[in-house]
Amino acid sequence: AASVPYILNGCDPANLYGGEGSAWKFARVPSTQLVLWRGQPILIAQENGERLTAPPEADVEILRAALKIYFERAHAPRHAIVTEWNGAKILGSAGEDFLQALGFYRMPKGMERWL
Repeated sequence: AASVPYILNGCDPANLYGGEGSAWKFARVPSTQLVLWRGQPILIAQENGERLTAPPEADVEILRAALKIYFERAHAPRHAIVTEWNGAKILGSAGEDFLQALGFYRMPKGMERWL
């Protein structure tokens, strides 16, 4: 359904974001994934999820769903480390609580999860 977040690779030709003139700046490489909701980015995961970006005005429930879909997608790595949330360290950020709810735990440089 259109109200369910979905994932698009950053270098997919269907990706309209991240280029010149876009408010969203990120590398359009295979290690970048966008989670879209109603056609708009709700989450950008760079470096295989190590750096996450979400709009500050994002609806909390939609953002939770986007994070869950991203980290539980088909062929997702069994091990994930997140060090950055919206350009700052993940520890102490709003993103820390979201990731703890998904089973991540604190480590010195960020948040980590093994499946």
